[in-house]
Amino acid sequence: MKLKKRGVTAALATLLTLIMSTTVFAADASPVVVADNAAAETEEALQVKLDQYTAEDGLLKLYLNHNRGANFQVQPQNVKILFGSNEMEANDVRTLQEEGTPVSYRCVVDVSGSMSQDRIDEAKTIIKDLAAKKKPDDTISITTMGNELVSTPFMSDPGEIGAAADALTLTKEDTNLYYGIVQELEALKTSDDVARKRCLLIFSDGADDQATGITQGEAETAVRESHIPVFTVALLKSADDENAREMAKLLGSFARMSSGGKHFAPALSDGTDETIAPSIADAVNSSLVVTSDLADCDVSGKEVALKVSVSDAAGETAEDSVNVPESDIKIIQQEVQKLEAKIPEPVPEPETEVVEVQPEENTILGLPAKTFYLIIIIVVIAAFAAFLLLFLFLRKKQQAQPDDSSVTQFGGEMQFGGGMQDDLSVTQGMTDGMGFGDSKTVGLDSAAADASANMGGKSYQITLFCMGKGEEKSYELTLKDQVTIGRSASKSSLVIKDTALSGLHCSLLNKDGMLMLKDEGSTNGTFVNGVPIEGNFELHQDDIILLGSYEYRITWK
Repeated sequence: MKLKKRGVTAALATLLTLIMSTTVFAADASPVVVADNAAAETEEALQVKLDQYTAEDGLLKLYLNHNRGANFQVQPQNVKILFGSNEMEANDVRTLQEEGTPVSYRCVVDVSGSMSQDRIDEAKTIIKDLAAKKKPDDTISITTMGNELVSTPFMSDPGEIGAAADALTLTKEDTNLYYGIVQELEALKTSDDVARKRCLLIFSDGADDQATGITQGEAETAVRESHIPVFTVALLKSADDENAREMAKLLGSFARMSSGGKHFAPALSDGTDETIAPSIADAVNSSLVVTSDLADCDVSGKEVALKVSVSDAAGETAEDSVNVPESDIKIIQQEVQKLEAKIPEPVPEPETEVVEVQPEENTILGLPAKTFYLIIIIVVIAAFAAFLLLFLFLRKKQQAQPDDSSVTQFGGEMQFGGGMQDDLSVTQGMTDGMGFGDSKTVGLDSAAADASANMGGKSYQITLFCMGKGEEKSYELTLKDQVTIGRSASKSSLVIKDTALSGLHCSLLNKDGMLMLKDEGSTNGTFVNGVPIEGNFELHQDDIILLGSYEYRITWK
């Protein structure tokens, strides 16, 4: 009489649970007594496998498999990362369940003649249990393994997965186990439908009937190098069948070679084992996701080693490493460059001179100290006002007398001669070098600029809004052909006092009716929307330009 755990009385279920909790049949030995499954897992030597890595949003993210089960907890300080010559710290360590990363399960079911329909029915039940246990975004694909491998698409709906499982039926074909393991691992690594986290489930009796093709050793190498957890379920007719247990032992070796995998050998005579599917899901979702900042990472070369080590609470350490190819290194370098473009080099704060104030005298030149200082302030203000008036008078007088070499007036209209650019008018919205006024005009006066703007071709009225910290500044300029920008007054039309700028840093160009920006070989480069530019770069309204220490938003009419 076959005893089933589903639908039995409470007394029989309690008795069966007590028996199974004390005696477990190992895949490679006689019955083994285990007092506490959690304790047995803890005694096992710690293993970690670096499954995958990604570089995104300025972070290096590592996916690690381990063999310590759902209760294994790791703190960031217990993780060490060595990427080339970079020693990196872990910012965060979370489980796959906490991270919410989807999982793709590939279930390979042996339907060959060496199996039996009741074994295949048991595989159906476990797959349906897994479909009910998985996260909503997890997917499952089912592969039938006989002479050939036939796979379903990856499915997320439990009902659709159950219908695909119910279609499994026994055939008279031969088993091609080793070939199936190699091919399914490769499919998990290369398929576009597979989620970031993936694992392989094999339901078989462990037999391989093919005399030619993939060998057992080749299959073992594929398991080790894939870094994918492998779960094996050897469906035994009876726990007393010595030959079946030996075949189960062979099948279980593939699970033991993969860090994070597990082997199960339920006896059909004992009824359906409801613990297998939850155990598989818990093992996968308890794998680790480690993140680390890429801000200070400096890698280059055709291939760089990535090594990670993890320590448990008792101080036991396990490690794994992979070689990162040149293609992935370039992606990581791009992430580092994005970070550097977003963080401009800080402008050093001016040093503040500390002046020791001497105690005031009660009187100065016979006057009270406060009165004396007030008189000094009034005299200074009056002198400054007189100097300012004199400066404005001389400037106005100079403007009233045009230079014949640059401006000649005929019949009330302005003509522009040599010695002056006919395409530039720049108003700088900040104090000039002498500290007078709120703005400084460089190039032509307003009438001359209007005349210049109409001399053949379209001109732009451009505004650069400074977006840096501190006082907001803006620059307004009229562009017909070209405006040069930099720190040197002798090399640039628009001069910005910024030590991070080159003497001639960049140019704004009017090319074929388009507004272009060109870097003029500056030391620190010119960036548009965080990306360094080369050659003539077309600008669009509200683009963000990084020049030296500040970012500027550009608009024009």
